[in-house]
Amino acid sequence: MTELANENLRSFVEIDPKSLAWEEALRRIERTVDKLGHPVDLGIKETVVGLNLCGINTSGSCEGHEDHGTFAPYIDVHAAGVSELSEKWRQLSDEAEQNETLLEITRMNLEERETLLLLQYQEEMAVFTEFLKETFFTRTTDASE
Repeated sequence: MTELANENLRSFVEIDPKSLAWEEALRRIERTVDKLGHPVDLGIKETVVGLNLCGINTSGSCEGHEDHGTFAPYIDVHAAGVSELSEKWRQLSDEAEQNETLLEITRMNLEERETLLLLQYQEEMAVFTEFLKETFFTRTTDASE
């Protein structure tokens, strides 16, 4: 082997783990595309790699453009498990909405029952009042009088 080949082999074998992690993350980002099939912009790609290697999840980015999109560069970051939390939030919101609907139906049923009970109680009171009037305050004509 030539001295140059030996040097190349030594540098290949002695790769810094951090550099290796960077290169692997960069290759992964280079295969990443958005919903429209566009790759991560060249001007923001390494920043995305750095954030990802630091444990910061990213969900979108742009290097900034004069003619379309946003003018300034940006990177959307999110915590791990956000989609699961968002889905759980949607489920809980749906359940709460269903519970609110059931509560409203129950409330309406209770109001209807209360109205019916009130009418029934008022009718009973009217019957009782009639009984009092007839029994104690109506003059009866008795043949023996």
